[in-house]
Amino acid sequence: MGWSLSLCCIALLAPQDVTVLASTEGGFQQFSAPPAANLHGRVVFAAVNAQGVHGIHAASGTQVVPVALEGEPVVDGPDTYTLHAVTYTLKSVSPTPVLTSRGLCVFQAELNAGSAILGREGRGAPFQFIADSGEAFQGFGPGLDANNLDAVAFFATVDPPGHPDREGKEKGKRDTAGQLMAPWRQTQGGMANKLHEGLFYETGTELFVVAGTRGNFVDAEDGVAVNDRKVIACRVWSAPGRLSLVVHDGSIRPVATTGSRFLELGRPTLNNSGNVAFHAKGPSGESMVCRTKPGGALHVLFQDIPGQTVGDQAVITDTDDVFVSWVRDNEPPAILRFAPDGTPHPIEVDLSSSGFAEVVKLQLGPRADAGRGRLAVLATFADEEQAMLLLGTR
Repeated sequence: MGWSLSLCCIALLAPQDVTVLASTEGGFQQFSAPPAANLHGRVVFAAVNAQGVHGIHAASGTQVVPVALEGEPVVDGPDTYTLHAVTYTLKSVSPTPVLTSRGLCVFQAELNAGSAILGREGRGAPFQFIADSGEAFQGFGPGLDANNLDAVAFFATVDPPGHPDREGKEKGKRDTAGQLMAPWRQTQGGMANKLHEGLFYETGTELFVVAGTRGNFVDAEDGVAVNDRKVIACRVWSAPGRLSLVVHDGSIRPVATTGSRFLELGRPTLNNSGNVAFHAKGPSGESMVCRTKPGGALHVLFQDIPGQTVGDQAVITDTDDVFVSWVRDNEPPAILRFAPDGTPHPIEVDLSSSGFAEVVKLQLGPRADAGRGRLAVLATFADEEQAMLLLGTR
């Protein structure tokens, strides 16, 4: 159980700095999910603004600007062959955008005609169509990530055999109404007619198929992470009823699988050394925090003890520090930083001097700045107000 038994004896440390990026007390009605930070401390998040419009916003310090708002036009083109551009309407955006160190914000979007994975470098910049349902994709998700080379890893469902967007001469089966049918295949719930899913890696000039339901797994699960060395960590259903956390670094290798050791596996995060951190639940439902070491060995950093538990997102940095939110009975939540040797360092988050009520919940975004130890966090307060924070931990 690692260092978990000694946590109650460690004094809480105050954070070196807390920047309130945005809050429901000013400018926003609601936040969709925890924010995502890049290596420069810029943050992106999805939220409903004061006018009731849902969209994606970017924050640098206390300056917040919209990146994409639902209802705005999205121009695709002009096409290389026809020289014509097509204008769509942005109907909805995913709650979990990501931001590269070059400033490219990447997110899933529903358009008035189809869906896409879009990139945008800021308000006024053109939208980049990274992948869209006008290709051989039927839809996207669950989950995506982008590295600092602006390459994107994502799950997608592919069109059924016989669809005009697909290459090749494979004929599809049609139902009694003449519609193309999804193939009959193994899924995590058993045999069913369901479209095939794949894990893809898009560099901007090339699209690679990493793995798929034609042989590597039976279904995809939310949670994809990619590093700058093109290593990908994700969750897949490796067999009916069996969830696996896997890493692809030229070939697919399992990190953890549900069974006798794990009841549940959380979304992975990944650093540039290829080490993975994730939250899990043990066979009795107890919370666990795990990290792989060089060579792939799995180390349990934390396992529930009475009166203490952790949040469901573990974040790893390039220095092999791991961060999680930490909850104790009758105490406000805090952040735990596990050093590379596994030693825990609690970090207190107190915004009472800024006029906020007591913190009752902390949700970590999927990335941290390794050099400065800055975390992007969604904080919920006792009066149900919320704030997006950039938390300095060193």
